[in-house]
Amino acid sequence: PAGVGTDETLLQAAPLHAAPRRARWAAVAGALAVVLLVAAVAWWATGRRAPGLDEGIAAFRTGNYAQAADHFRRVAERHPDDATARLYLARIYRRARQYERAAAELRRGLQAAPDDAGLRREVGFLLLDTGRPRQAVEHFRGAVAAEPGAADGWMGLIQALRASGQPRAAQQVLARAPAEVRALLGGAAAARRDTLPDFAP
Repeated sequence: PAGVGTDETLLQAAPLHAAPRRARWAAVAGALAVVLLVAAVAWWATGRRAPGLDEGIAAFRTGNYAQAADHFRRVAERHPDDATARLYLARIYRRARQYERAAAELRRGLQAAPDDAGLRREVGFLLLDTGRPRQAVEHFRGAVAAEPGAADGWMGLIQALRASGQPRAAQQVLARAPAEVRALLGGAAAARRDTLPDFAP
């Protein structure tokens, strides 16, 4: 009986010891699967970026707009539906006050990506720069709704509201804007002033 009892104890205990080992292996396998999935997504995302796009963005960020435009034009020629290249070209042309060329790039970009928040924001800034703040408001509202975490959308909306003679609406937007926007514009104090600083990306 003692031997049988010992066997029964071992048989009962075995699953209790095996279960944690299986659970640990399952946890390790699950973590490995997550790592592989993240790596695969990163590879897929970078693999889909058009060659030359990253170089153009880097040149744009350092203020070398001529070099950036060359990169983006080549990307746009090879990949006509690349909305990112169109967006950056529009920014470059707008800053150079080549408004018609900027508008043409935005039209092409929106044909490929009609819901792109960056393109909507850039349309808003183009409208602001060409003296049409009332039309800009709706584009900025759409951009903020699509991408509420982007500070430049909020800044553009506030600027457009102020420029179109809607100071109260601008104050209301400022009150619910992200903290970084409120800090940049002076928070509650700026909301009570008649003017707000201009902003353009």
